Amino acid sequence: SLSINNENIQVQLDTELPKIKLGALYDEPLFFSALKADIEIIKDDPYKLILQNLELASTDLSIYSTGAIQLDKANPFIDVVMHIDETNIENISNYLPKQTKPELRNWFNQALAGGKILSSDLIFHGYLNDYPFNNAEGNFKAIFNIENTTLDYNEQWPAIDNFTAEIIIINDDLSISSHSGYIFDAKINELSAEIKDLSNSEHQLNIIG
Repeated sequence: SLSINNENIQVQLDTELPKIKLGALYDEPLFFSALKADIEIIKDDPYKLILQNLELASTDLSIYSTGAIQLDKANPFIDVVMHIDETNIENISNYLPKQTKPELRNWFNQALAGGKILSSDLIFHGYLNDYPFNNAEGNFKAIFNIENTTLDYNEQWPAIDNFTAEIIIINDDLSISSHSGYIFDAKINELSAEIKDLSNSEHQLNIIG
């Protein structure tokens, strides 16, 4: 349904096979199997998009989100929370926005092999161009609960198999907490690790455990 007045536009969506274009975030359109949402567009300068009860589903994953976006094409202000249901780890990099630092994208593509993300929750608050908020201009936090993956961070280190852990990314820092995994035949009972300054090409993984 659609409602328009001098101050805002209200839209209720419930559709199948939507194609979504978000030029500020993705170079190519995203294809989904279903979309449900209550949307309000406030006619301000710039326009403001308010999302309520957003549900997106594809063959890869299901996304639930609420929040608001100031629709400045050059530098949108994003204030959203998001939950993603269980999915295969390799699917996540397909949905990372184009502003994602190559180092973080490579982490999902190379360091984590196979396995599942049982659930993930994300918060983004700030101007998109300021990400990863190295000077505290905004806030980004993502929590991923993973299981049965292989952590293969560096070819000079042995891989960790059957790895189950919680991964937390706060702005430009990544931390890992695990109670399950194997290096060769040795079982890991507890392991903590962190990477500071992910966007720095010289970052290193510090492991405790």
